Amino acid sequence: MYPIGAQTSFSPAVSLSGSFQHHELIETPTNDDFRWFAGGGITVLGAKSKNNGYEGFGTAIFGTCGLDYVFKNSPINVTADWRPQVYIASPSAYMPLHIGTLGLAVRYIF
Repeated sequence: MYPIGAQTSFSPAVSLSGSFQHHELIETPTNDDFRWFAGGGITVLGAKSKNNGYEGFGTAIFGTCGLDYVFKNSPINVTADWRPQVYIASPSAYMPLHIGTLGLAVRYIF
């Protein structure tokens, strides 16, 4: 939580992540391809900012969990996930625990 009147800074960053996910089928009456998944991995990042506290390189480990759906007779997949991260090393202004990462994706699969 930031103190009242504190300023925050958002900085562009580039990251590269690798993860392992275990997927399990969720039984549905229509036998749709609906799955839950869980796993984890590691991220390496680089950020650029006018605020030196948000500039630099870092690494983090993360967990991930979510739901995955593949539309029948279509190469489209929809995913929703949550991915908390713990930074091992990071720019000085980064908080060590980041729990607010939610994701939605629509993908073409082949």
